[in-house]
Amino acid sequence: MSTIKIRNLPLATNEQVKPGNFLACALDTDSGLQKLTRKLTLNQVVSGGLQDGTVPIPTASLPIATTTSLGVVQIGANLNITPEGILSANNPTSPYQLPIASTTVLGGIKVGANLTIDADGTLNAPASSGGGGTFYAFTSGIITNEGQHTITYPAGWTSGTPDNIIVSTRYPTGAASTVHFQLVGFTASTVTVFAQAGSATFATHFCDVLLVKN
Repeated sequence: MSTIKIRNLPLATNEQVKPGNFLACALDTDSGLQKLTRKLTLNQVVSGGLQDGTVPIPTASLPIATTTSLGVVQIGANLNITPEGILSANNPTSPYQLPIASTTVLGGIKVGANLTIDADGTLNAPASSGGGGTFYAFTSGIITNEGQHTITYPAGWTSGTPDNIIVSTRYPTGAASTVHFQLVGFTASTVTVFAQAGSATFATHFCDVLLVKN
């Protein structure tokens, strides 16, 4: 009759050696019979370990643990395990903080005015027109009195609401003038100015207007 041997099995603890508990182990025979897997009963173990020698459990035949199934693991980096088999992760280091980008440092930015960003993180700026903006100059009709006047843009202006407007005074005879024009406001089609006389009598004037679109 073959003799069963038990080898290299981990030591049993006092908590494990209780009636009704079983410990898994690998058994083989002296006569070379097929290896079998059995469970040891309380009669086969003693406090502090197994009776008889030891045989390594064939880890190659055990399943590897996954996120959905139990199995064996090998302790890797940033992990530690106690003699009781308790697995722990090391305390995390300080969380990474992304630096703010500068002219010399790579880092994070916040998308501001006149910039867009794609879903993949590509940052874009609008293409330049190359001409430095649109300019359109014209002269108002004759202005004969002091006060507020609204001037309509000529049909040649097609760029919508200007980004800026410059107004100036032109005296019809080319002589020196005391009349001043102040910009009040503008829309996509008109500009409003205030004509102010520099003397008691308001002389007839024109208002020169420059429309600017960036």
